[in-house]
Amino acid sequence: MSEHAALYEHLSNNLKQAYRQAIDADAILNEMLKLDVGKFNAVFTEESGFETESVRFKPYVEELAEQMEGLKTLEGETFEQALKAWVGKLELLLRTLAEFKRNLKSK
Repeated sequence: MSEHAALYEHLSNNLKQAYRQAIDADAILNEMLKLDVGKFNAVFTEESGFETESVRFKPYVEELAEQMEGLKTLEGETFEQALKAWVGKLELLLRTLAEFKRNLKSK
């Protein structure tokens, strides 16, 4: 068993949470598009660290899922740097999803 098995389990659970929230948020964004409101070019800017550029959340979750698989092949300092960047993007995604939901409730 990998020395990071518990870490990957924890990250996977957080990613699953982000996926469920992304599906809900994307459904709302689809409705907003039908109503011709909420126009923007992408959820995150280039500076966010994501390679994905989308007006929906799910593609960002998919990018993180792919990158998590890549983390499993890294070791040492390279692993630590990649993990730190990955966790930062997951935190940004979860924070943005929470803010999106909070903004909807306040309207």
